[in-house]
Amino acid sequence: MTDESIVALLTKKKSEIIALLGKHEEGTFAIAEFHQMIPALIFDNGLTIYFTNLEDDEQPLSIELNDKITFKVIKSGLIFGELQKILGGEDISLTWISTEDNKAYELIYCYGNFSVSVISYNENGDASSIILKVSHLNIFI
Repeated sequence: MTDESIVALLTKKKSEIIALLGKHEEGTFAIAEFHQMIPALIFDNGLTIYFTNLEDDEQPLSIELNDKITFKVIKSGLIFGELQKILGGEDISLTWISTEDNKAYELIYCYGNFSVSVISYNENGDASSIILKVSHLNIFI
C-alpha cells in the first residue's frame, strides 16, 4: 500500500475498508490516553484499524502499522533517535496506555489533515509502534 492509500483509509467507513482490504480479524486493545479497550480490525497486510464501536458507517479513530509496512520511509520498531534523524527532531513526550500508571513515550509528527504518532514503552523508543490519526481527533494521541 502507498502512504496515500493508507492515509485515505482514515476517511473511509468500516464497511468500505473491509471491502477494500478483505480478510480480517476483530479484537480489542488498550491504546494511548484512553481508559477503555477499543475495538479494532486486524488485517493480514499489517494494518490494525481502531474504531469506537465497529459500526458499519463509522470512520477509524486511528491506524496502527506493523513492521511489515514502511510509511514515509519509517517502520515500526525504529528507535526514537533514528526516527528523529529521518523525520526531524520533534520532542519526545510522556503519554500512557490504558491507565496513567502505564507510562509510554511518543513522538508526534503532523502532516496537514493527519498525524503520525510513534509510541514506545521504552524511553529510547525501542520496539516502537507507528499510529496514524486524523488531526482533528484528540481522542487517541
